[in-house]
Amino acid sequence: MFAARAILLALACVSLLTTAAAHAQAIWFEDLKAAAPLELQAEEALARHIAARITGKAAPALPEAVAADTHPSIIFVSASDGRQTANVVIGCGQGFLAAADDAIRRLKALGPTDHYRHIKVDLVTDSHPVPRGAMEQPLPSDPTLYGLASPRTSRVALLPEQLRGAGLVDEDRRVRWERLDRYLKANAAVFGQQNAFALSDLPMRMFICHSYYVADDAVHRLYRGHRLFHDAVTPDVLLDAVVAGAGYLARNTNQDGRFLYLYRPSTDTAPDDYNLARHGGCLWALLTVYEKTRSDDLLAAARGALRFALAQVKAAAWAGDGAACVADGDTVQLGAVALAAISIAQYTRVTGDRQHLPLLQRLGKYIQFCQVANGRFARHQVKLDDGRPAGPDVIYYPGEAILALIMIHQVDGVPAWLDTAERGLRYLGANLATMPEDEQTSAAHWLLYSLRGMQKVRPNPIYVDVAVSQARLIIRGQATTSSQIDQVGRYGSRHAGTPAATRAEALVCAYELAHAAGRHDDAAMILRALKLSAGFQLQMQYRPELAMYFKDPARILGGFAESLTGDEIRNDYVQHHVLSLLGLHGILSARPAASAGTSTRPAPASTTRPVEGVDPDLGKILENLVK
Repeated sequence: MFAARAILLALACVSLLTTAAAHAQAIWFEDLKAAAPLELQAEEALARHIAARITGKAAPALPEAVAADTHPSIIFVSASDGRQTANVVIGCGQGFLAAADDAIRRLKALGPTDHYRHIKVDLVTDSHPVPRGAMEQPLPSDPTLYGLASPRTSRVALLPEQLRGAGLVDEDRRVRWERLDRYLKANAAVFGQQNAFALSDLPMRMFICHSYYVADDAVHRLYRGHRLFHDAVTPDVLLDAVVAGAGYLARNTNQDGRFLYLYRPSTDTAPDDYNLARHGGCLWALLTVYEKTRSDDLLAAARGALRFALAQVKAAAWAGDGAACVADGDTVQLGAVALAAISIAQYTRVTGDRQHLPLLQRLGKYIQFCQVANGRFARHQVKLDDGRPAGPDVIYYPGEAILALIMIHQVDGVPAWLDTAERGLRYLGANLATMPEDEQTSAAHWLLYSLRGMQKVRPNPIYVDVAVSQARLIIRGQATTSSQIDQVGRYGSRHAGTPAATRAEALVCAYELAHAAGRHDDAAMILRALKLSAGFQLQMQYRPELAMYFKDPARILGGFAESLTGDEIRNDYVQHHVLSLLGLHGILSARPAASAGTSTRPAPASTTRPVEGVDPDLGKILENLVK
């Protein structure tokens, strides 16, 4: 009798489990109905509860609102060990708790779960249909915000981060069906046997989620796969980002000393290309972070990169006795020479190792050769063999050349370098008003680095005036509001991060000049813009919550993506973000704690509206600068 009861009880349990699984299997995106969303605290509690159950920790109790919810619900759970691409499962059920149970069951069916370090939970909140036959056209909604789901007959659904991490949608929002087919077949344990091409004719849906990342018992709300930082621009957050960025450069330095130039994480490919000017810039950034942290790993990587830079130095007898240059093939670019000099000067200063000073001075002689009598740098690109012209002028090169001369003077004290730099500044200042505004703001960081450096050795109040005028021009182009919260702080209409980073480098210099001159209103205006920019920039950095969806998560940690929607990492993207964020870190660290940690949400428009038009005093300032 007892055996018969045990059998009946077991059958009843199996029946209940089968019924629950059947209900879960029946629910799909078509069934989601508008319902009162959970409170933020309840959603965070659910995410923490799910993560604890996955990693084998004691699961915290859930709010009553979660336990009582019975609406048809769908949850995605992504889990990663930090080294491999995340496993992503979909849970469905009557209520978020039932959906969570289903997702956890499916994840555990793939294997042990206690090794996962990074958990992301996505609660589907809404979906809308894509018309049948429209899948050959660009997707109607932004695929970095909206996921894609097939009908219940196929039960395929992909988060925006999966679409992005595997490169399943191109820059025109068109689905790459061949890649999708390979992706589904590679993940048959989750999706079963699927044919992506068969999905293209089905009535698909796009959906949006509330997303949470859980690690070390902390829960972070996400937007577009990343955290939001406009309320968290603090010295500690900035320094963490800087160290991670420098770590990316150091880890991705080849045996010959070259930095990984361009990496495409969705395809795990690195085109065979290089740029010597950007090599020098990255080395400068690495050494600047080393000066702050004194990390042995950063210094080792910097020394390797320095050896590569030194190996590119060539004699340039046609440029004067003892002059040397840096050649990219048979072409000499002034910017590459200048950045090599900047990085060697930085190495000499921060390490005290002066063995490369004679070579540094030879590079300085080449830079002097490139300047003509009126202060203009006239030889931007020339042939290595005889110095004949080999390409057009580049707007960045003069500022880079001037900064190089100032930094050479920092280590050898020879006044002639400053004389050449000062002539270059006069020429640049006299011609600023003739440059298009976008060229001014694009190259302003090199000009303002130079003004800041010159102000320390040959101070002139006009340098401060020019810096503040340039800062106002930059700030005028900054977005202080946006319909998408992660775009506040950008410049122009694009999602790109590097234009914000280079402008922030300029603003750091302008702030320091204004602050030192006692121009506190100008400094406050600049600092507001810097904080907005930092909140925008920090979103470009790869952290575990987004990196887990790409092919090699550990490799890309700390790198900075091209934009909010573009994934590739180029070494100069990292350079400019690192230098600008480190500059802001220095500013905030020097301020009282209360003001350093204040919110960076945009202030009311009446106090943050950028100055309209060109500064009326700019022409007068520039005339004085020429004199």
